[in-house]
Amino acid sequence: MQYRNAPIDGKVMDVITEDEYRSKYNLYSDNPSICSMTAIEVQNSNQSYLLPFRGKSDDRPGIYVDGHIYFVKYPSSEEEELSYNKRNVEVVDFSNVNNINDFLNKNDQVREMENLSLSDSDEIFTPSFSGKESEAMKAFKQAIAAKHMDIDRYSTRFGENYLNDKRILKGDDITMNKLVSICNKFDIEAKLVLSDKHPDVANPMGTVIETILTDKHIAEED
Repeated sequence: MQYRNAPIDGKVMDVITEDEYRSKYNLYSDNPSICSMTAIEVQNSNQSYLLPFRGKSDDRPGIYVDGHIYFVKYPSSEEEELSYNKRNVEVVDFSNVNNINDFLNKNDQVREMENLSLSDSDEIFTPSFSGKESEAMKAFKQAIAAKHMDIDRYSTRFGENYLNDKRILKGDDITMNKLVSICNKFDIEAKLVLSDKHPDVANPMGTVIETILTDKHIAEED
């Protein structure tokens, strides 16, 4: 199976052929989350298109599955041609990697592709503030607001828990585990700092203890 990535609909998707889809039908039919991150390369009138899987209520170009049958809706406008015609989409192909340097360079391409996809949106999400937030939740909401991001573009990092995690932003408190988990998804570094509350405390530590709670390799790479 070829391993290819391409930016489609604001996401970096895996690109497969129709033959690959047919041969691994059960993999996709049993995993909606995999379908949400997959596009099929299809041919029409000597043109190649990269079309994502769509839900029944959608009407955009894409792959519509009905049981063991699937239907293809091809682009019908100039704008759709620009979005889904393979010649207009950058595809990173890992099947022709010859050495570790090739692999690392292609990984860098995919990362840059994802960064562009996450940044290229006018839909800015700002969490609502009730004024009753815990200090942790207040700081967390401020960090999200400061990113000026379309958080729906990050949904694939959350998988099936995305909507539940998004609802947390409507609340006034958040657990430490959930704070760290979501910060990782949004590329936010969270630190914990422990120090004496004031110089006259009993049994003073006499030092400041600081640690990074989120994935350290993310901080190092950034």
